Amino acid sequence: MAERKTGKGEALTSFFSILCGAMIVFFSAQSLVPAVRANLGSGTSGTFRIESQGESSRRNTTWSGTFSGDDGTTLHHVEYKGDVPDDVGIGTVIPALYTGSNDYVYDPGSFSWVENALYLLFGLSVIIIVFPKARRSVPRKLGGTKSRTASEAAE
Repeated sequence: MAERKTGKGEALTSFFSILCGAMIVFFSAQSLVPAVRANLGSGTSGTFRIESQGESSRRNTTWSGTFSGDDGTTLHHVEYKGDVPDDVGIGTVIPALYTGSNDYVYDPGSFSWVENALYLLFGLSVIIIVFPKARRSVPRKLGGTKSRTASEAAE
């Protein structure tokens, strides 16, 4: 049985797959911490005034507006992460929690961390699955673990 030869194309594909997985891990990890804090109720309580509605689908509508914290904190042009009542519109004021992320405020007790955790797991699994294959596709002299067959060694 002949050993399958790997080329530069496979190594390049592996490299970009690992790079994409690392970027997914990086960005999802940054969003995960504030989302978990919101789920735990940690942060500054306050209200969110809806000023504009962004992309909309049946379940996912983005709401932008101003957060006014109970401690006097005011944040303009932030996005609300979490569920909103069905009858909300521009000008509606709803409870919100600021957890330290400059771009987002959250629904108190929000489960938006679940989406971030799934992205994190996906990125990690891409890295875990592709990295060993990428390492085998790089010749040993370049730091890989690809071993030569007896016929290759004789040449």
